[in-house]
Amino acid sequence: METIPLIYGTVENNRLYAGNMSRIDGYLRLGETVPVSRIPDLRTREDRGIVIVVDTFSMNSGRFNPPFIERCKVSGNDVWLMETVYDGDDVLDAFLGNAEGLIIPYDTVRDWAVFKEALDLSDSCIPYVRCTGSLARGKDPVSLLERFDDMGFTRVMVEDTDGSVTDTLWTEMSLAVEDLVVYSPSRPVEARTVAVDLKV
Repeated sequence: METIPLIYGTVENNRLYAGNMSRIDGYLRLGETVPVSRIPDLRTREDRGIVIVVDTFSMNSGRFNPPFIERCKVSGNDVWLMETVYDGDDVLDAFLGNAEGLIIPYDTVRDWAVFKEALDLSDSCIPYVRCTGSLARGKDPVSLLERFDDMGFTRVMVEDTDGSVTDTLWTEMSLAVEDLVVYSPSRPVEARTVAVDLKV
């Protein structure tokens, strides 16, 4: 099993900070923040690793956030950036920063053509599906993953926001795409690739 640390970030004093996240009324709220450079688990890695960095402001506002892109760097790590994306220009602009990968929320894009543009620009784009009540904005997540697979995406990230995704549904989703990145903050899930909150 590959475990990828995930941090919730914000920009303070022109530097990247991170804090522990809680979800309140559908919004991401950060507790006390610290500079990312001071997080021991990111500094002491033996080999260069991957870290998922969530732009908290972008996810809350539903807007692309250029200042965050400019400062989103974690020394010694390849960054997979989770950022609100609306169109192909946002995809292109996201890669002007330091991101090695771009995690694109399914529910913020203008239309499905944006995912096609993203894949044409870089195979380091990763669709992101958020499930609540075992559904993704009222849709069956397995059919969404099958559609991403048909488009040519080999990796998709899925979050279970409320612990409602059953083991059976996780299995079905893992069969729908080559590499499913599981993010289940409320309960552990056995999977090949798992994103895990890194406490700061």
